Amino acid sequence: AVREHRDLFLALLDGQGLHALPAPASGAGGVRENAVPLTSVGGDLEGLVWLEGGDRQSYAVRHAAWDGMRWSEPGVLAEPAPGSQLALAATTLADGSRLVVWSRFDGHDDEVVTARFAHGRWSAARAIAADNGVPDITPAVVAVRGGALATWSRYDGHEYRIVIARFDGREWSEPTWAGPAGSTEPFLSRTAGEGADSPTWLTFAHARPRGWGVLELDATGRVLRQGAVETGALSRPALTALPGGGLRLRWAADESDVELH
Repeated sequence: AVREHRDLFLALLDGQGLHALPAPASGAGGVRENAVPLTSVGGDLEGLVWLEGGDRQSYAVRHAAWDGMRWSEPGVLAEPAPGSQLALAATTLADGSRLVVWSRFDGHDDEVVTARFAHGRWSAARAIAADNGVPDITPAVVAVRGGALATWSRYDGHEYRIVIARFDGREWSEPTWAGPAGSTEPFLSRTAGEGADSPTWLTFAHARPRGWGVLELDATGRVLRQGAVETGALSRPALTALPGGGLRLRWAADESDVELH
């Protein structure tokens, strides 16, 4: 049998242009994917997390630090689980610590788990929410004033719906429903250039009608405004804040302003 092989290819974009970076040293696994940069509060590259293993059912979560010239010897953030570990995402908090989230199969269903890097060490991975017997998948996370917000898709017994939880620097809140039935593929972003209180946008695909929804959140996860566009575009859009408080979603071949209310 031919052993599967996929590797990481990295590049750094700075004021001098785009520079190829070496990949961290590889372990025993023949497949590496889903590389996520770990940055300082100012945005400088300081590390990397990624998935590595023999196949998608046996991934470990690995990490390495970057000193500006080379990678440290990689370490294991989470050993392989009973099944898949997928959908890594990360953010850097105002205090310089870093949160990583991902979905992990526990032998029965997928749970969203997290680990934090603070004071020079990683915490053990633990579930954000209590085991509920249904799949929790595709998490995203973003830093906000006083902590972070995480979102993901949770099966409600009939369909997937997005939920949101807040990290207050110590603990995660109980997840609450944030989107309608059929809402999937959530991601979180902040408006650039507006400081610590810039809006947080939660964007997600919805099935009925087919399109994309947007929620404007405050730092607690409370919905301030919301809007949606109907479109057949399947790829994740880019968000642009408009003068006067509006929002525009952009795809490769299309764009649409979102009426927020």
